[in-house]
Amino acid sequence: MAAWQTQDRNGREVAFTQSAHDHILDEHDDMADKLDDVRIAIERPDLVTRDVRYGRRENHYWRIPTTGRWIKVVINYRPVPPQGTWEGEVITAYRVPRPNPKEAKLWP
Repeated sequence: MAAWQTQDRNGREVAFTQSAHDHILDEHDDMADKLDDVRIAIERPDLVTRDVRYGRRENHYWRIPTTGRWIKVVINYRPVPPQGTWEGEVITAYRVPRPNPKEAKLWP
């Protein structure tokens, strides 16, 4: 069940599930006041990269204007038959000092 849904910058549906919400609050308690920024990172990222370990995961980064730190949102994408479109689900989100340089840049 999705807590909410939105679209990424490519128009793909992305679900933020209750499970993702609970995981983020349990594992990354410093994100409690930044959950609105998760949606911003999905809809209007400053950077999108391919995950180093998982080929269907993309990392959406959004730079927090007030601190210069980044929100990293990990999204797992899967094909939706029969349309051949893709949809995503948020796996986790957390703050990082900077994007991972080992991740392949997808956008911009």
